[in-house]
Amino acid sequence: MDKILKNIEIINAVKSISELLQLEDLPTRINWILSKNLRKLQSSYETYSKCEIELLNKYVLRDDENKIRQDENGNPKFAPKMKDEYMKRLNELVECEDTICVHVIKLSDLPEKLGKGVNLFNIDFMIDDSE
Repeated sequence: MDKILKNIEIINAVKSISELLQLEDLPTRINWILSKNLRKLQSSYETYSKCEIELLNKYVLRDDENKIRQDENGNPKFAPKMKDEYMKRLNELVECEDTICVHVIKLSDLPEKLGKGVNLFNIDFMIDDSE
């Protein structure tokens, strides 16, 4: 089933699926569906990551050795007006969409040990609750 997802949804889904796949005794079919969907999402995630790095490199301050300058917390440093532009473009990037053909899991097939919460929220687009 084709789903249109924003980059932020893809980022969150990749993280959540990766965590869910670490659970012991995950039913084989659920493991397979999560693994297939993860592979499909990773392609978009890698494209997002590449664009994010290009964006950062465009706006970040560099030292004499061409290394990224960092603040006291280890975050990249920007010239004041450049940080605003970087954040604007980064927000645009996380809102960009991609169409992903995902395998669907029936809600009734999900084991209880998956629990509720953020991981299920992040993969809601692949769960069919119409029973």
